[in-house]
Amino acid sequence: MPFLGRVLRTLANSQRQFKNGIWSAPGRKLIMSETKSPPRGEVLPEDPLVSHDQSVSASMHGIEEQIDFKPYLDAVNAGSNRTRATVYVLLALAVLVLTGYRYTTSPDWLDQRLAQFQLASACVKDQSWGESSCVTSSPRQSGKCLEAINYSKKFLYSNKEPDPILMKQEFCAELSEQINILIRQRTEALSMRLPFFGVVIDMNDLGLIIGVFMAFVLYVFCIELDREVDNLDRAIDRAMQAQSESKQKENLELLLMTQVLASKKGATYGVHILLIGIVSAHLLVLIDDLCTAPTAILLEGPLTGWLETAFDVFVFLIVVGLCSWAWIKQRELDRKVDNLIARLEMVETVLNDQPARATRIVSA
Repeated sequence: MPFLGRVLRTLANSQRQFKNGIWSAPGRKLIMSETKSPPRGEVLPEDPLVSHDQSVSASMHGIEEQIDFKPYLDAVNAGSNRTRATVYVLLALAVLVLTGYRYTTSPDWLDQRLAQFQLASACVKDQSWGESSCVTSSPRQSGKCLEAINYSKKFLYSNKEPDPILMKQEFCAELSEQINILIRQRTEALSMRLPFFGVVIDMNDLGLIIGVFMAFVLYVFCIELDREVDNLDRAIDRAMQAQSESKQKENLELLLMTQVLASKKGATYGVHILLIGIVSAHLLVLIDDLCTAPTAILLEGPLTGWLETAFDVFVFLIVVGLCSWAWIKQRELDRKVDNLIARLEMVETVLNDQPARATRIVSA
């Protein structure tokens, strides 16, 4: 019993020492500082280990957010590149159609130049004047003859030599040779070699063949615009899921940098002007095909001529419909980019207000 009493007293003393922060045992000594609450208004110093762990965790979280957002950014960038490449193809087709129309139909410079040379040749070889077989200037010549002869003199090499003898001897010979060259060029101009393919087509098939190819490219362009709008919408939602406003701003800025044709607020007038140009160029070709339908009927027969003319009208209507669809999709993309810019401005406003808000809280 005395031994048990001593054990109980020893345990009681040990318990009191542990509560006071000092505890002794054979072979070891543990000293504990009494926990005291800091004075009112004083902040405990931050543990360096805890601060380091928090910074590492924040860095890892930022890297994870960046990795998660990168596939969305790559998808939007790839869609924008595809759309821009298709715009270049449409621009090349529009230039090809307009150039072919002006070169062979209106104003048809080769044909106008050839007509002036033929008129000048007929005027200088007129035997009714009774002066010579090559008269370059005569009071009996009409005003149109004089204009054609003067134009031919300025165009031909003989105009550079003012010698009248050389003019009389060489003018008619050079004039006839130039007429033959222009006739050969005019015949060659009735055919066109398509770029990228190397295929030669007749200029009368310009509206038909180029129209079909343009309709296909326009359809691809509409699909690409639709996908780009969907990709941009998903990427914006993903960008706004970032934890910090600074990361949201960075994501939105990267998305805006991928937009080349629609990078500012409002409509993308370049694409709209291109679509109007495509329809206008194709309309000019269609009008010429309708005006030359009797020639097609004469050369190909009534059935083939009318079928090709009707198919030209059908292809033109398809091109108009696809251009209208592309117009609508481009406006959707413009509005989506406007939404992106609006969200970016909102995030920038929040970031700019944070220092002022923190200053107000500290002063309060």
